[in-house]
Amino acid sequence: MSILGEITDADRRRWQREKANRLIELLAAGANAELPPVTWSVPATGALYGQAMDPEPAARRVAFEAWATWLEGRYGHEDRLTVERWPEREHNGYVHLHVVVAKDIGTGRPLVEIVVTADVATDDEDA
Repeated sequence: MSILGEITDADRRRWQREKANRLIELLAAGANAELPPVTWSVPATGALYGQAMDPEPAARRVAFEAWATWLEGRYGHEDRLTVERWPEREHNGYVHLHVVVAKDIGTGRPLVEIVVTADVATDDEDA
C-alpha cells in the first residue's frame, strides 16, 4: 500500500508501459551513440535493467563500460538525477560491474530508474 492507496494491477501495467516507452527512447539514443547491444528487462515495478551478456568476457566489459560512460554523460548533470558506478566486486571467479541512474524524488530515498550490469570472469579479464 502507498500513501495514495492500494496499488493495483492497472497501476503496475501503466508503470510497465511507461518503462517500455522509456526503453524505446533509451535504445534509440544508444543506437545514435553506437553503443553495443545489451539485454534489457522491462519490469512492472522498479528500474529498467540492462545486462551486458556478450559470450566474450572482454566484449561484455566493453559493452558495460560504453553504457556506463554514456549514462554518466547523458544523465550525470541533470537536476535531481545521479549516476553511480558501484565499486567492482569479485566473487566466485567473477567481477560484478554495476551502474545506477537514480532520481531524487524528495523522500530521502532515490528512485532507481536505470541499472546496467555485467559479470566478467576474472580469468578472462585480459582476454
